[in-house]
Amino acid sequence: MSGWQEFSETVQTRKAPYRAQVLRLLSDFCWHSWRELRLCGGVRYGARLLELLRVGYRIEKRPNEDGREYRLASLQRGEPKVKRVKIYWSEQDAQLMLSGQPELVSPEGMRTLTEALRSFREHRDNL
Repeated sequence: MSGWQEFSETVQTRKAPYRAQVLRLLSDFCWHSWRELRLCGGVRYGARLLELLRVGYRIEKRPNEDGREYRLASLQRGEPKVKRVKIYWSEQDAQLMLSGQPELVSPEGMRTLTEALRSFREHRDNL
């Protein structure tokens, strides 16, 4: 196992208790402020919410006087949220791809696409 894989597994293991605590808080189906979520889910409570969405939980959100609040819609898992590849292209390269002319995308744009896809595949199993 590579050093990076070992580090990644350690990080995933550490995040699991925070994710479980956020799920436990939300499992009463009441609205909870971001402050409550931060107390049990840590500073990265938003990442814990995203992890729950990615495994299929439906979480509702609404604005309140202090920002946002969240609640769990059901303990039944639905369809997992699809993880997407993030590509940071120039506007011109994106327009060429959308207009059906991928062969005209710049070499830098193709390198960016190749690297984004490589990184996605390497980390796809991480929540």
